[in-house]
Amino acid sequence: MVEENAPVCLDKGNNAFIEIGTPLQLSIEGSHDIFKSIFVGAKQGDYIVTSLLSPSRPAIDTLTEKSKITARYIDQSNIFIFQTRFIKMSPTPVPLLLWTFPASAKNSQQRAQKRINCLLAGQIEGNRERSRTGMTGVIQDISKSGCRFLLKVADTRQYPFCLGEEIIVKCNFPGIAGEQKSVGNVVGLSQSDGEMTVRIKFSNILWWVPPYGS
Repeated sequence: MVEENAPVCLDKGNNAFIEIGTPLQLSIEGSHDIFKSIFVGAKQGDYIVTSLLSPSRPAIDTLTEKSKITARYIDQSNIFIFQTRFIKMSPTPVPLLLWTFPASAKNSQQRAQKRINCLLAGQIEGNRERSRTGMTGVIQDISKSGCRFLLKVADTRQYPFCLGEEIIVKCNFPGIAGEQKSVGNVVGLSQSDGEMTVRIKFSNILWWVPPYGS
């Protein structure tokens, strides 16, 4: 294990560090299951250890040694993402989960395209039953390759969307005639005080987002 309270370096090249007590959002490849966990330690280069933030039995029961996991966490307002595999679960003295040490961890907020800050009314809809009905909100920022969409939600305990879900974004963009529609996937979810932020990566580069010459 690492020295007590010392941040663990997951990827020095990408300046990715994680502290004990950091919440993790974990999604299982090939499944819509998402569960939360807390980082409690690591053996550098060998494995990381987490504890369950809340009971997630349906998701936990599907884990095997072949399970591929995508993990996300926030460090100083940056969202980092890494891939790992489930090793085993230790039930005592408290449930602990062991995962392979990630080969890399990247800042998912690094963008290849210039971001435009805005407050643009729009609508998003997903492909699941609870998200199929379009939800109105505000595009907070947008680039040719993605956007951040803010929603007001009555119950933040349940996400209307899930990571990886295909999303349709609709809006009227200043200077462009007619409604614009784009398809993408959810790459990040966060909530606070009755608001939910959905981060979307578009499937194609959007021609109608400036700069128009690139």
